[in-house]
Amino acid sequence: MIVLSENKGRYIFNDFFKAWVFNTDLRYSFKDTSSACRSVSAKCAMKVFYKHVANVQPLVNPDLGMPSVTSLEELRLPLHIYQCIKAVLEKSTRLLPPSGRKFGEWEIGLLDLESA
Repeated sequence: MIVLSENKGRYIFNDFFKAWVFNTDLRYSFKDTSSACRSVSAKCAMKVFYKHVANVQPLVNPDLGMPSVTSLEELRLPLHIYQCIKAVLEKSTRLLPPSGRKFGEWEIGLLDLESA
């Protein structure tokens, strides 16, 4: 389980995936077509910017004299957890309106938050 506080952070997952938790307190609504009444429902989510990185080692361990990204945290996860997070982010990206799917070189996705 990944537990994130209200702080935003940048993370490297498994040497090839970079994520930036941009907003941890997002509420979005959607039309629930699974119920008979087809009501509008709301969910809480985190807005995550993400991108695939061919080689993260220069970011995590820069050469001597090169600038360091001090706000970058490396998370080593089992491959199946990484694949699940990646799949959820990519699926949520496709559900966003086209204008809300990218920010520069970053893809944008949502991770639903469960109520505690």
